[in-house]
Amino acid sequence: MKEPGPRQPEPLRFSVVIPTFNRAHTIERPLNSLLSQTYEDFEILVIDDGSTDETKDVVRKSGSERIQYHWQSNRGRCAARNKGAELSRGEFVAFVDSDDEVHPSWLQRFAETLTPDTGIVCCGWAVRRASAEQAETPSDTRLPAPMGTLYYNFPGPYLSGSFAIRKEVFLAAGGYCTELSVGENTDLAHRVLAVCTKLGLMVKVVPEPLLIIHFNRPEGYRNILAHLQTAEHMLLHYGKRYRVHAPWGFANYCAIAGVNATRLSLHRKALRYFLLAVMARPLSGKHLARLLLAFVPPLARRVWQERGNFESAVL
Repeated sequence: MKEPGPRQPEPLRFSVVIPTFNRAHTIERPLNSLLSQTYEDFEILVIDDGSTDETKDVVRKSGSERIQYHWQSNRGRCAARNKGAELSRGEFVAFVDSDDEVHPSWLQRFAETLTPDTGIVCCGWAVRRASAEQAETPSDTRLPAPMGTLYYNFPGPYLSGSFAIRKEVFLAAGGYCTELSVGENTDLAHRVLAVCTKLGLMVKVVPEPLLIIHFNRPEGYRNILAHLQTAEHMLLHYGKRYRVHAPWGFANYCAIAGVNATRLSLHRKALRYFLLAVMARPLSGKHLARLLLAFVPPLARRVWQERGNFESAVL
């Protein structure tokens, strides 16, 4: 008679992945909020992306058997999220950043909203910004809303912590793009919503702000090259959909690429993107003004570098 093998861990409803890098000073915030959940059927996977501070000690100090800690060499938060999803046992996977927190009913409300045909469930969020004196300002709240035909008529948008996704959908979409350091959630949304459409799955909404985002620019947010790469990635992979369903979005990504190409002294590339923006939105004075300014590279570079405006249309 064959001896029984080791017992396989029971599957769970949710797996919550926290990617982190040198966030020993903030990671207790998401951990404490998760350990305070009113829902029980979940695990927490902390994926340490090569921290050199006391992150591991802080995580272990919690003493909770619900938490799994995994260390990997530094590859970026997208790779850490993908690793967490790969290791997860949950039917649904959610991602929470290592300086944010969730409401105690976050998973409970997700679980109550799920149906057999749910591919993604999402909620609203509140943003808390700190002033120069480090005092928090009142929260800006946003709830999920229809995003139009560009996103297959599903609601959104999607930020880390604002959604839980069926694991098979996440894996079928290829997970997060590890080449991006900004705009990765927008890129993911395009692909996972395409998978949901193909599989006949729905996106369900919890119309409550259950995620609290503590406003902090992610590492690389002010990286000019990262913004250029993200804009070019979006145009390459989704440009045709933007042209059909959201010409303004196509023009905006061209403008983002053009501005950041100018900052990098890639003037021919900048002109090409500004021209595409004008062709997509010929009645836009802003796009035309950018194109004309780009014909005077020293002035254009000075204007956009002095403004220091790295805001963009990417999430």
